[in-house]
Amino acid sequence: MRESLDKLKLARLDVLLLHWAPVDGDIAPSLALLEQAADLGLATHIGVSNYTAAMMRQAARLVRRPLVTNQVEFHPLLDQGKLLAAAGETGIPLSSYCSVARGEVFKYPLFAEIGAAVGKSAAQVALRWILQKGVAINTMSTKPENIAANFDIMDFTLSSVDMARIDALGATDYRVVTSARVPYAPCWD
Repeated sequence: MRESLDKLKLARLDVLLLHWAPVDGDIAPSLALLEQAADLGLATHIGVSNYTAAMMRQAARLVRRPLVTNQVEFHPLLDQGKLLAAAGETGIPLSSYCSVARGEVFKYPLFAEIGAAVGKSAAQVALRWILQKGVAINTMSTKPENIAANFDIMDFTLSSVDMARIDALGATDYRVVTSARVPYAPCWD
């Protein structure tokens, strides 16, 4: 890892994430290596990505250092209640990727309807819903106007009624990262 940091001209990483759990399901060796990287000063913080609730619980028992995140697919069309519960139990916060389900949320008029009522876009409503769930957001865009809009979500709050209406869409169980797309993905909660 030192060689990679040298090539990047970095002394250390702010956060080092383990992107996927090992295919064999044995997370202990990978977590030990993450902690070793932090112990050596190569990373300030460590975290994981794509861990199930059971993996989060196991990781919390195995590590000495706090895991700063479990970065997971998190959007309004997927019920991630089990992961949210595991985050609360373990103290490992969630952060989202695929926050608008690669545009799938825009097929649901509810987001535009709520957005029109609060003066925001459908995407901003979806992102605000994630924040109000207590999940950090990792968004992607190459368009400057979308990047700016992604940050412009702190000046409104969704009502409990609107949150519940959006929560109901989790029953669609739409998942971007499926085993058909990523064969080594774990058996999701």
